[in-house]
Amino acid sequence: MDPQITIAIIAIAVSSLSTTIQKLMTNQDKVDKIKERMNELKKQSKEDPEDKGTQKEMMSLSKEMMKHNFKPMLITMVPIFLVIIWLRRRYAEAGVVAHLPVLNIGLTWIWWYILISISVSLILEGIYKTHRKKKKKNKE
Repeated sequence: MDPQITIAIIAIAVSSLSTTIQKLMTNQDKVDKIKERMNELKKQSKEDPEDKGTQKEMMSLSKEMMKHNFKPMLITMVPIFLVIIWLRRRYAEAGVVAHLPVLNIGLTWIWWYILISISVSLILEGIYKTHRKKKKKNKE
């Protein structure tokens, strides 16, 4: 099979799985509440930059947000690394596997993988967030 197609299929599968796991394993309601509170604290911080209580709460919320995102990241990181290692062994000698005609750029396997992965992740995150907003509106 053509390396361009193979790498694209693998990138789509891995990105889809990774983004879905991230979405399912993260408590979205809790993360939304943390984000809202962080935005309130940023406004307070601009009004009174010397307020140590605001800064302390922001640090605490940042740590809590990191906890919510860390577990799914750990679960998806190992398979991603294994896929990258496999792709590298298989396509390291392939040279340019895809072309971007608009920019007239040739992409090696890793750049093609990254381009497809980021694109798929952004699309899925947009879909998940859109779906979430619709759910919120229905609740009101």
